[in-house]
Amino acid sequence: MVNALHTVLVLAFLGVTSTLLALTVARRLRIRGVAFSWKAARPARLPVWPILFMGVVAVLYVYAANAIPEIAPDIFTGYLVGAMLWLMSSLLSGTVFVTRYGIVRDALRSDASVAWVQVYDYFEASEGRGVVFVFMYESADGSHRRLEVAVPKPYVEVFRRYVRNRLEEPQAIVPERTVGRQALEG
Repeated sequence: MVNALHTVLVLAFLGVTSTLLALTVARRLRIRGVAFSWKAARPARLPVWPILFMGVVAVLYVYAANAIPEIAPDIFTGYLVGAMLWLMSSLLSGTVFVTRYGIVRDALRSDASVAWVQVYDYFEASEGRGVVFVFMYESADGSHRRLEVAVPKPYVEVFRRYVRNRLEEPQAIVPERTVGRQALEG
């Protein structure tokens, strides 16, 4: 009975974590027009929960192997595989992408992305390992928000130039080409 319950829980956990990894990969593949990117290596961005979960599972495996031999080791293997899927998803989503269209700070969170046309102001502040750029923007619902992007030292100048080109220099407006019946009538 205990093994059956654990088997169902492991299969559910593997299903959820594999779905999370698939969503992360799909969202990352959808990002187009990438100018450059970097790994967000701040301590706050480390995937603490998957690593902690793997540690707890390993400790429980050692305890169960010595005290409760009835529990199959495959159950712990399933939890470790699920935790590795979770860890891979966290590592993949921890990349900052700078694109022609805007900034994607986290591939899994839509509130961590902003289009250049939404930004109405920005400033930068020095931090120990780099610079933090703070973008003030208007979201789709009309509320004013801010997005903080920590930029590592090797990327600061490139990012600063790219942001200035996108936000401070006037962009040429290209008329939209009409195809079909309207083009023939107009």
